[in-house]
Amino acid sequence: MKNLFAMLCLFFGLFPFGGASKPAWVKKEPRDPNFYSTTVKMPKKNNPNFKEDAHQNALRSISMQISVQVLSQLELADFEESGINWSEYQSRITTESKTFLKNVELVDTHESKRHYWAYYRLNKDAYNAEREMMKERALRQAGEYLALYDEKLRESEMGLTLLIKALEELEDFLDMDLSLLMDGKRVNIRNEIVMRMEDLALNVSISLSQNELTRIAHHDQMDVFDAKVLYKKDGKDVALKNFPLALRFTSGEGQITRKTTTGNAGRTIIEIGKILSFEPRQEIVVEIDHNYYRSMIISDYVRCIYDTLKFKPETIKLEVSKPAIYIDYSLDGMKKDARGNPVYNLLPQFNLDVKDSEDDAQYILRLNALSRKGEYQEQLKLHFAYVVLELQLIEKESGKTLHSQGFAEAKAGAQREELAIPQAEKKALDELCGISLRNIIWQSIFSPPSW
Repeated sequence: MKNLFAMLCLFFGLFPFGGASKPAWVKKEPRDPNFYSTTVKMPKKNNPNFKEDAHQNALRSISMQISVQVLSQLELADFEESGINWSEYQSRITTESKTFLKNVELVDTHESKRHYWAYYRLNKDAYNAEREMMKERALRQAGEYLALYDEKLRESEMGLTLLIKALEELEDFLDMDLSLLMDGKRVNIRNEIVMRMEDLALNVSISLSQNELTRIAHHDQMDVFDAKVLYKKDGKDVALKNFPLALRFTSGEGQITRKTTTGNAGRTIIEIGKILSFEPRQEIVVEIDHNYYRSMIISDYVRCIYDTLKFKPETIKLEVSKPAIYIDYSLDGMKKDARGNPVYNLLPQFNLDVKDSEDDAQYILRLNALSRKGEYQEQLKLHFAYVVLELQLIEKESGKTLHSQGFAEAKAGAQREELAIPQAEKKALDELCGISLRNIIWQSIFSPPSW
């Protein structure tokens, strides 16, 4: 009996129930002020990559610890004033801190049948030294961008791209000392970059050779004028070259130069072509091509700062009238007053301004009606007549015929012979006022072919 008891003690001593005892770090996560550390636990069942998953979880945990420390060095109020979302930036820091985790050390592991534990840590001094080295590299690069920007500005050239690049270099180091020696003075380079951005927005203006136009809707016309971008420096206006501009209608619509860039003299050409809207008062805004720079920004942090910049736009105001048309109507060579004519009453529905004088019109609608007497039908007791219409649509200024067409005879009858021709005339005009006239006006005035 004693021998059996001794054997059982020996067995359970060599093979303790539940497997090998867990190390202390599994039971209680270690805390060392000199390290960022974490312990992770992963299930092994149906997970052949449990070790790699444990490693990734450890990196996430350590990077989160680092982000908490980084963010503790930053002022929340400063971020909110800049329009930067705090939680988004926290996520950014957590993600980017992983790029510095090259020296994470796997200290120990432990396994059971069902689970895998791993203990990782990162030496804070080593991490901080590497981050300091990368910050110094970013500072030098940002300083070079800033110096190049200042040089270009002295040469009257727009260099906002350089400020964007400089700020993106510094994004991962905002919790650190970003001072740099410039022109014999130590300055915070991040603040210097933002100040230059704000200075641009405050002191850049757009000058136009004209900012009011009187136009006719859907009339072929081209206005060409100068736009200049000026930067106020030491009380004087300096023209900036390589400055991207964008144009857009804030009310109305038309054919305009949508994007352009100032040349060596700080000037560019703006073209305003056909106005396609009938609104009487329309407006075009000329402004910095905001999306030109925004599209090249990689960082959400820098994009938020850029979006706070308010460059002053310039406006072009347009007084727009409808195309004016005069109806030159005759019957059998005799000129007739077009008022009361169904064509006269219909044309305003096509966004045309019908004038009673040819002098006030841009277009002439010439209608020649030719009549002939027809037969008398005894059975119907009606006298018949025929009228054929010939149409010409003319652009008055050029004398160009936009459309010319003859129409089939219209036939009408009346009990009195003298009324037959007026009835046929009315029928011919009514038939013209259908789809035919609408198509002629639209295709010739509003959507003319290329000549």
